[in-house]
Amino acid sequence: STSLIGSKIWINNFYESLIEMGHEVKLFDIDEFAIKNGCLPGSPKAKEILSDKLPLEFSKEHKSRKFDIFFSYLHDRLIEPDVIQDIKKEIFTINYTTNFHQFGMYEKISNCVDLSIYVFKMAKGTFDKLKIKSYYMPFAANPKYYKLNKKTNDISFIGSPYGIRPYYLWRALQNNIDIKIYGPNWLKKNKYKLLLRNSFEVIKLPFLDADNRIRKTNELLSNNLIYKMNINYPGNIYGG
Repeated sequence: STSLIGSKIWINNFYESLIEMGHEVKLFDIDEFAIKNGCLPGSPKAKEILSDKLPLEFSKEHKSRKFDIFFSYLHDRLIEPDVIQDIKKEIFTINYTTNFHQFGMYEKISNCVDLSIYVFKMAKGTFDKLKIKSYYMPFAANPKYYKLNKKTNDISFIGSPYGIRPYYLWRALQNNIDIKIYGPNWLKKNKYKLLLRNSFEVIKLPFLDADNRIRKTNELLSNNLIYKMNINYPGNIYGG
C-alpha cells in the first residue's frame, strides 16, 4: 500500500479502516521513503528512486507474508507506470483514481493495473471507452476523524478549487445560496499579486501548445472567479 503526498486521507480512511476490519496491511509510505533516500517527496528524483526500488521492496515483503492485493494510490508523476506491470505478475493490483479531471495523470497506470477504482460516477464512460477495468467506489470517512458535533451551516462545500468547481460555487453565491466554502486555495486576499501573476501568465499563453493554452486559460478564469468570491462574499470563503 502507498500513501498520497501531503495527505492523510489515504491513511485515515483506507489503511486504518482496513486494520480495524481485521486485515493485515503493510503500509509503504512513499513520503517517508523519499525523505530516507535524500530527496523531496513528489520530485523527479523521488519518482526515479521509487520506480527502481518499489518492486524490490514489494517482492521482499510478499515472500515473507504472501499478500492478497497490492492496493495503491499512485499516478504518473509519482512512479513509472510500467513498474506496476512487474508487481502485477505476482499479485492482483488495484489503483485508486480520485481526481478524474486530471485523468491524464492516471491513464497509463490505469492501463497497467488489474482494476482502477474511481469516485466520480461519470468517469465510467471513459474507462469503458479505453477498455480499462474499473469500479465505482465513492469516498467514505473514518468516524474517528470526521465528526459532526453541531450543525452550523445549512449548506457547506469542502474541497479544493479543482476543475469547474469555482464556476458552480460562483453561480450559487450569485443566486443568493448561502453556501460556506472550506478548503485550501480558496482564500485569495492580495489583489495586486493575483493580477500581476495573471498578467504574466497571459503573456506566456501564445507560447503554449493548444491543450496547455486551454488549461492555463481555465486556470486564470478560475483564479479570477475565486478572487471575486473573496471580495463579494467574504463571509462564505474559508481556509482548509
